[in-house]
Amino acid sequence: VIYETNLERNQPRFSVSIVNYLDWKPRSTSWESLGAIGQRAMNITGGPEPELEQVITVTSDFLPTVGIPLAHGRGFTAEEDQLGHNQVALITSSYWRQRYGGKADALGKTITLDGTAHTIVGVIAPSPLFRSWNHIVIPMAVDLTEETRSNHEVQAYGRLKRGVTLEQADAEMKTIASQILAEHPEAERGWSTQLVPLDEEMVGPDVR
Repeated sequence: VIYETNLERNQPRFSVSIVNYLDWKPRSTSWESLGAIGQRAMNITGGPEPELEQVITVTSDFLPTVGIPLAHGRGFTAEEDQLGHNQVALITSSYWRQRYGGKADALGKTITLDGTAHTIVGVIAPSPLFRSWNHIVIPMAVDLTEETRSNHEVQAYGRLKRGVTLEQADAEMKTIASQILAEHPEAERGWSTQLVPLDEEMVGPDVR
């Protein structure tokens, strides 16, 4: 897990600015892949009653980065993670059984979110990284005109390249954070990064 940290503001572990995340990707060499996840409240229409749901948003490389498999269908492509091409959705296996009876023809059906139809392209296998009440996943499709570096709202995950240690990756990420600070001193004052192994994040440092 890649956190941002700001000790000046008493934030030893904090969520990530999506703008910074997008700057990390081309600059870093430690990672086999990086992925980000967030959420937003959206209205689901088309059923008996409108529903308000916390919909998960992910970058196209999030699922393979953290190793969450698909039970059916496919994940998102890089093109679908762009504005104007992002009218697709994944659903969890529990939602697939509950809403679609676990039938294969759920793929290709549409879910209307905030008035826009999203085509279901895959079913996600059960994973502890998804809360039981989050049933729908859509591409993050970042609109940089609506984002600022002070918006720390996503969680970031990385899969290390073979042969790269956590310490090496940590040093590289801190160097990149220093570069971004030099380029954006007002927005980035005090911010750096911290890496935490996923097993430690999930169960704590004292449990193996």
